[in-house]
Amino acid sequence: MRLHGLRAPSCCAVVAMAVMLFSSVGHADVLNWNTDPAAQSLSAVIQAGGILVGDKLFYFPSDSVQSTTGGTPTTDEIMLSGYQSPTGDYGLKFTGYWFADAGARVDSNITFEVSVSSNMSSDYLIKGASLIMTSSHTVSTNPHANVTITENIYNGFPAIDQSNQIATLYTSSGSKVRTDSQEFANDYRSIWVTKDIGLYGGDSGEDSESPGATLSAFYQTFSQTPEPQSLVLLLCAAPGLALYLWRRRRMRR
Repeated sequence: MRLHGLRAPSCCAVVAMAVMLFSSVGHADVLNWNTDPAAQSLSAVIQAGGILVGDKLFYFPSDSVQSTTGGTPTTDEIMLSGYQSPTGDYGLKFTGYWFADAGARVDSNITFEVSVSSNMSSDYLIKGASLIMTSSHTVSTNPHANVTITENIYNGFPAIDQSNQIATLYTSSGSKVRTDSQEFANDYRSIWVTKDIGLYGGDSGEDSESPGATLSAFYQTFSQTPEPQSLVLLLCAAPGLALYLWRRRRMRR
C-alpha cells in the first residue's frame, strides 16, 4: 500500500520520527538524542540539565553517582546513549568501567528521574521498566566473583523510609538470563530510579586474578501507555482507513 508516494513501512517510520520531533519541542535547554544520537558523558548530561530520548526526559542530579569504594567510573567516564528497544520502548545505555580486585567489594549508586516529555498528552504514562546487563565478566579462577545490579523505583524522589517504592529489579552475572522487567500496579508521569551496582572480586589467594569482576555496559528501558507500536500502527492505518471510507462513499453515489 502506498500513501502519497510512501510505502506503508516508510510512512510508519515518518510517523515515529514525527512523534520524536514533537516531543523535542520546548526542550532546547537539554541534550537531545532525537536530533543528536552521539553518546554523551554523564557529566555533560548533568550540566545540560538532562537528556531527551524519544518522549522520555532523563534528569540526573549533580550527586547522582555515589560510591564509598574505588573501582567506580567518574561522571566524565560514564557514557550515556539513547536506546529504543525492538518493542519501541525508549531508554538509556550506560557504559563505563566498574571493577573489583580479588578480595575487594565495590558498591556504586546512580540516581535519576525519568519523565514523559511535557509536550506529550497527559495520556502518555510510564507503566513499567526493564533492566539488561550486557557486558560483565568474572574470572573463573576467583571463586564467588559476582556482579549485580539492584534497582529500586519510586513514585517521586526516593523517601528515606522507602515508603514510595513501587518496584525492584535485579540482575546478576551469575544468572543465565541477565534481564529483569516489571510492570507497575499504576501508571506514572514521572518516576525516580536508584541503581545499586555491586561487584565482588572473588576470594583472594595466590592464584587469584585481578580484577576478578568487571562491568562495562547495561541498558534501561521504560514501557508506556499508549504503547509506541500501537500508536504508530494506529497513525499509519488512519490515512488508509480514511481513503477506504472515501472510496466506499463514492461507489454508493
